[in-house]
Amino acid sequence: MVEKSTKSKAFKVIKVIGIIIGIIGILIIGLYFYITTHPQIIVGVIQNAMYQDAGPNSFEPIYTPGEGEKADGQYKINDIAYGTEYPNSFLGITYPDSNREEDRPTLFYFHGGGFFGGSKKNACWKLCKRFYLSK
Repeated sequence: MVEKSTKSKAFKVIKVIGIIIGIIGILIIGLYFYITTHPQIIVGVIQNAMYQDAGPNSFEPIYTPGEGEKADGQYKINDIAYGTEYPNSFLGITYPDSNREEDRPTLFYFHGGGFFGGSKKNACWKLCKRFYLSK
C-alpha cells in the first residue's frame, strides 16, 4: 500500500512539472510570435540603446557639424541643415580630395527611410570613391 501512494505522489509531481514546462513553452512560443509580428519592439530597443538621450528623430544633428580631410584623403562637409520642418534634415558632401573647385562627376545618394539603427556616417563614402575612381 505504501508503494502505491509513493508512486502516486511521484506521478503527481512529474505531472505538475510537465504542466509547468508546457505552460512555459507555450509562453515562450507566444512571445516569439508576438515579437516577430511586431518588429517595432526590437527596433525601439535598438534605437534606445544607440541614441540614448538624443532620440532617432531630432532637429539637431547627432554629430558635431564640421568639415575637414578624412584619413583616406577625402574631404567631407557634414551635417549641413537643409530644412527645419522635418527632423533629421541634414546632408553631407564628400569630395574625393580637398580640391573643391575641380569639375567632376557627381553622385547623389538618397535614402528614403528604413534606417532603424546606425547612421549616415559611413553610408556613401565607398560608393563615392568607386564612382569617382571608375570615371
